[in-house]
Amino acid sequence: AYTVDDIVNVYNYHNDLSQVLVYADSVIAGLENKGRQGTAANYRSARRAFEMFLDGSPFSFEELTPEVLDRFVTFLRERGNRPNTVSFYLRQWRAIYNRACADHVVFSDQRPFRRLNLKEEVTSKRAISREKIAQIECVDLTACHADMQLARDLFLFSFYTRGMSFVDMCYLNKENLQGNYLRYKRQKTGQELQIRIEKDLRVLIDRYASPLSDYLLPMLRNGDRYQDYRRRQRRLNKLIRELGDRLQLDMPLTFYVARHSWATLAHENDVPVSVISDCMGHTSEKTTRIYLDRIDTKRLDRANRLVINSLR
Repeated sequence: AYTVDDIVNVYNYHNDLSQVLVYADSVIAGLENKGRQGTAANYRSARRAFEMFLDGSPFSFEELTPEVLDRFVTFLRERGNRPNTVSFYLRQWRAIYNRACADHVVFSDQRPFRRLNLKEEVTSKRAISREKIAQIECVDLTACHADMQLARDLFLFSFYTRGMSFVDMCYLNKENLQGNYLRYKRQKTGQELQIRIEKDLRVLIDRYASPLSDYLLPMLRNGDRYQDYRRRQRRLNKLIRELGDRLQLDMPLTFYVARHSWATLAHENDVPVSVISDCMGHTSEKTTRIYLDRIDTKRLDRANRLVINSLR
């Protein structure tokens, strides 16, 4: 039987924000209340991984040291997590830790994340050529399910809007249309962006305009839950991959490919990196350069050949 002290101890634990999992829960709940479901889902995923690592042991922020994080990394690697997944979990926990510092939950100055390398490994190239983009624009999908055309149109919508993310497209509403501009806040960062509505983009907006919905695009219905959004996302991700297979692309087609392709083609057209960074809503050029570092090296080869030829 439980004593009064046992019950009090359990109550105190679940309300003690110095406990990392308790604090993480409070942050996740706050994000969900603000409609920031994507960030909340990222934090929840990282929380789940750390809870498995703790294996039921209570754990406070005071105990969070570089050595503990090293053990957490080893734990993740031993369970087959890839380097970018490990880095993802650590970045989420660093963000949670920084929030705890800002909320005066943590008073230590030990900076437990200072030694960790949180850079993502460069993954396979995700950009496709302008010819492939044109192929996606022109492919005849009249015999396919309507959702296949929607998946294709969302890919193009992302490309026409400088690589808008899937979640941002989902939550666009009619208030985001302001004259000849589309103005919205990125779900990921809260940064405000505005995009001039070019002719190709206007065609897609008009195609999916509906007086019955507050949203610009037909992924969500009024009052949909986050789970409904995720289910819709999985369905459309599957269809866009099938479209890539149908077109015999040399890489899996995803909505991220639209974003990377826009950055790549902008770079190939001599748009400065600083402008590409602003267009994509990156908080620093460093992020943009991670995108562009994956670009084919032909431009570098041409530059090298130009320099060598100048000696002749």
